[in-house]
Amino acid sequence: MKRPPNKVVTGFFFKVYLNNKLPLRTQTISMLKSAVPILASLNEQESIKFYTEKLGFTFHSSWEGYLILSKDKVQLHLWPCTDPEIPKATGCYINVTGIDELYAKYEPLGIVHPNGKLEEKPWRMKQFSILDNNGNIIHFGEDMGDD
Repeated sequence: MKRPPNKVVTGFFFKVYLNNKLPLRTQTISMLKSAVPILASLNEQESIKFYTEKLGFTFHSSWEGYLILSKDKVQLHLWPCTDPEIPKATGCYINVTGIDELYAKYEPLGIVHPNGKLEEKPWRMKQFSILDNNGNIIHFGEDMGDD
């Protein structure tokens, strides 16, 4: 049997080859795949209505007020909350493509944060922010590249 050349094969599982010898070990590598924001919801039905009708999310399920929604490749969870101060200190950042079109869709709905108009940021993101029906802030941003 011919032995493989010296190399490291990467991925979820990888094998290390040294000096044209068979693998010395196989090791599992942990890799982060995605994150799911969990925001506070003060009212289950109003939150479902806001996210589906205004933001275009799909409602999937509710378990005793814990909501699961998605849009494109983003999942969003909301947990039932009775303290209206919590959403005021809660938010998330969603990376997008087509930021200009998304802003044009959301701006006429009156949900853009007063200090969150669409603008280019020094960290090379073009972004804007909205407030949901609970008071959570959601930032939408598109990478402007390394031009």
